[in-house]
Amino acid sequence: MKTTIDLNKFKDLIRENRIAGDITSLTPELASRLGSAFGTILGKDTMVVTARDYREDSRVIKRAVSAGFMSAGVNMIDLHACPLPVLLFSLKRFSAKAGIMFHATHREPETINIRVFNEFGIEIDLLKLLSSEGPVAIIEHQGPNDIGRYLETKDAPMIYASAVRSFYTTQTIKPGFKVVADMALSPQADIVANILAQLGIQVITLNSYKPTAIPDILPNPLSLHTVSRTVIATKADFGIAFDPSGGRVVFIDEMGQILSSDQIAALIALFKSTGRRNATIVLSDTIERMPFENKDFRVVRVSDIPGQIARTIRMERAIWGASDQGAFYFPSFIAEAEPILAILTILTILSRNRDERVFLSELIENVLPRKTIGLPIRVKNVETRTLLALLDKTFGDIGAIKVVDTLIGLKVVFEDGWIHVRPGLHPNKVIFQANAKDDDKAEKLYEIVSNHVKHLMELSEDLNMNEKTPNS
Repeated sequence: MKTTIDLNKFKDLIRENRIAGDITSLTPELASRLGSAFGTILGKDTMVVTARDYREDSRVIKRAVSAGFMSAGVNMIDLHACPLPVLLFSLKRFSAKAGIMFHATHREPETINIRVFNEFGIEIDLLKLLSSEGPVAIIEHQGPNDIGRYLETKDAPMIYASAVRSFYTTQTIKPGFKVVADMALSPQADIVANILAQLGIQVITLNSYKPTAIPDILPNPLSLHTVSRTVIATKADFGIAFDPSGGRVVFIDEMGQILSSDQIAALIALFKSTGRRNATIVLSDTIERMPFENKDFRVVRVSDIPGQIARTIRMERAIWGASDQGAFYFPSFIAEAEPILAILTILTILSRNRDERVFLSELIENVLPRKTIGLPIRVKNVETRTLLALLDKTFGDIGAIKVVDTLIGLKVVFEDGWIHVRPGLHPNKVIFQANAKDDDKAEKLYEIVSNHVKHLMELSEDLNMNEKTPNS
């Protein structure tokens, strides 16, 4: 039986080429028809792998999409709750035609992302695929004897962990390191702790339980501050903080300093390219330029739209890639970001000198030291994350072309540079980092953004006062 679906129903649910919404806008009925439409394109008897985070609304939407696929004759392998890298590894292992991940977004806790990956494990724009023939997609439902089969496995995380240990030469990692890990209430918790523990790494976990309600945004300035303080208090070698999908990660050095993805990317890029002068590395176009870029290795920069870095790595046969959104790519394992391999790489770098302790802060200072501009601003009358959310909604008012969610803050991007607005060591203070063609331009961009941040704080103060004023 053939029916159709009007794709215009999804136009308000598009976020950065992904379908995203809360369960009142991205309803199970709509999600089911979306699955049927995509399943019709894939064809009867193909295989799709699905996974989700711990949230109940993610489970509801996943089941609705899966029902739509099965009605179109597509067979489903359900991994249940597991992080994104496990889905991508399983997609390759089962030779599936597509993989779909359902998880909370970083900046909007009630919003669910539906992320679709092709048979190579590279993220694709689903709505663009569905609308290739026009604004109406055809749905072909199969009869009772031809609907897809439902299969499930809960062993995928264990198999993935074994594959990581087999893939990575862990003999280069010294035992005895101590790591603080914020798991962001994601299914990544058991996997990371087990992999590191088997290497003799002591792991102190935060936010590693299964949430019973819609959790807070993680990581956020306060949660990162907690990781920072815990690293200092426990004298850990470094800290890490995952995003809700388990696919991106933030690093904190032994002094509690929150490191940007640019800094970690520079450190790993130099390590990966050592002895490989003709190597190619793919970076997002807003990552800070590295001092050794195009000297020790060739760099290709691309826009960080979903799937673009992974596609470029494949086309250029690059050895590695990174974005300033906490994503680090190891293409010989999986096509998209793989945070555990990034963590193991940092441990390997720290293990190179076996006679004395090597500090992450010193290594970062040698490859890409943090450069701030202007003075920190104390955030008053509003939480830092609320201030960043306001900045996210109003960046166009100051002539910026986009903002980049770096997991630790926002990069406000202009035609000729960017300003990174992020919390410092204290969660109620924001600091600014600038990147522009010269110091004068950097100073001008800083003035524009810092003045706007102050303006947003004043607006928040006025709103708070109006809310406290009783009606006359």
